[in-house]
Amino acid sequence: MVEQFAAARRSSGGVVPLAVRGLPWHLLPVLVAAFLAVLHAAALLSVESQAPWFAPDFGVFWTAADLAPEHPELLYDPEAVTRAQSWLAPGDDKPRPWAYPPTTLLLVLPLAWLPFWTSYAVWVAAGLASVLLVTWRWVRPAPGGAGLLLLVGTPPVLLAAVSGQTTLALAPLVLAGLAQLPRRPVLAGALLGVALVVKPQLLVLTPVALLAGRHLRALAAALAAALVLVLASVAALGWQPWEDWLRALPRFLVIVEEMGLQRRGLTLHAWAEERGLAGPAAVALRAASAVLGLGLVVRVFRRRTDLLGRGVALVAGGLLCSSYAMPYEAALLAPAAVAVLAAAAGVVSPVQRVTAIGVSLHLLGPLGPLAFALSVCLGRPPGPVTRPGDASRDGAAAVPGPGMLGTWTPTRS
Repeated sequence: MVEQFAAARRSSGGVVPLAVRGLPWHLLPVLVAAFLAVLHAAALLSVESQAPWFAPDFGVFWTAADLAPEHPELLYDPEAVTRAQSWLAPGDDKPRPWAYPPTTLLLVLPLAWLPFWTSYAVWVAAGLASVLLVTWRWVRPAPGGAGLLLLVGTPPVLLAAVSGQTTLALAPLVLAGLAQLPRRPVLAGALLGVALVVKPQLLVLTPVALLAGRHLRALAAALAAALVLVLASVAALGWQPWEDWLRALPRFLVIVEEMGLQRRGLTLHAWAEERGLAGPAAVALRAASAVLGLGLVVRVFRRRTDLLGRGVALVAGGLLCSSYAMPYEAALLAPAAVAVLAAAAGVVSPVQRVTAIGVSLHLLGPLGPLAFALSVCLGRPPGPVTRPGDASRDGAAAVPGPGMLGTWTPTRS
């Protein structure tokens, strides 16, 4: 590379042209975005550090896991769960309820086997490691780890890690599940089914996506995995927590409204509330948002097979249908945004790069994921991207292209 640089300098009279062959200039947006992401995340964390205590959301998960074995009747009592966390946030009387379905408890039950801060460290480290591993395996964002640096530095991923949210556990399930659809539909469906029952409000369109893409074996496996986890939760905790959860959902929404969390959310519903939209106009916007999310998922899973389009459509479609989602949920879109930013020139469009920066840095709030989803799902698919060995002798593609930007085409019979 040094010799190429020197030769280019000599041949241009001392002026180095931007298009020096062999230099990875397409990674410049990655490095710039990584630098901005680190600055943005540092600002966010400096604001959080001004609080007199540090009480991550993980406290709710650890407390629920601690209460479930002996006091499952208290799980969906907001006052009881908040009191159980009083040691973590002394003097803070804001509600900290457990609002997840009983199936999520199966994921977090082992957390209470360790002391709180040890459990928190293990949970965050395991979440980050799994996200990085799956991203490196299927997204392959950039050589030299620049893409992974950007992924860890994006504000949504950092917020999900610091708060100890389930998003970092969910992202690998979704990404691996979609990546395995062409070759291992049963495994793919099982992974997506587990993700669905952990956070159903974000992945509510998973069955629709699999049906639209005609992945019937994966759909059956997803429904079977979800049913197994529901029955396992009943066997472990009984039916009562399910009844308590269904009764507690309206109260949870009231708590969210009273705390003003809706206005800080990542949905179009939150965007409308922040601007004072109410009445029939708000209802119409929510209906249009849900229809748009459903349409994006059906369109992409019917017409496209690239991991980028399908991943963005599934997550963004869930956000468009949901009435409650916080900024850290955008971490589910971070691997896709990193893949777009690290793509070589000509693989993705400039609009897709700009919207990827927007969603990575959380610059546009709820409109960021929507803009990114529209640019990816309605724009041209990425590519063509190939590597030696990706095509069979007769020219039919046999295996996926490299990473998230590759596509799958059925082999000719």
